[in-house]
Amino acid sequence: MVTKEEILAMKSGMELNISVAKYVMGHDVVSDELMGQTERLLDDDGGSIWSTPLPYSEEISAALTVVAEMIKRGYRDAASWKDYGNGTYAPAEAICKRALLAMLKKEV
Repeated sequence: MVTKEEILAMKSGMELNISVAKYVMGHDVVSDELMGQTERLLDDDGGSIWSTPLPYSEEISAALTVVAEMIKRGYRDAASWKDYGNGTYAPAEAICKRALLAMLKKEV
């Protein structure tokens, strides 16, 4: 897991997306010579679908899947995490950082 300082220093983009995929969504992320970074998602039948990591920190629609996951885990206030940082971060980035911080706190 990454540290609080590392989470706050991450910019919106691939590094933050991969951290969210691994530590929040619980997905496998692997580096492949041909495909680059790939995230393993599950289809409705439980089969694996490999794709580029979703843009969790860049697109609000992807960030809302993070909100839904965190609500399932008992974080009822996750719907308000788009405001984390009081405007310092774009809404999707704020959601991702706040979710990673919640997972870090849970681990400690």
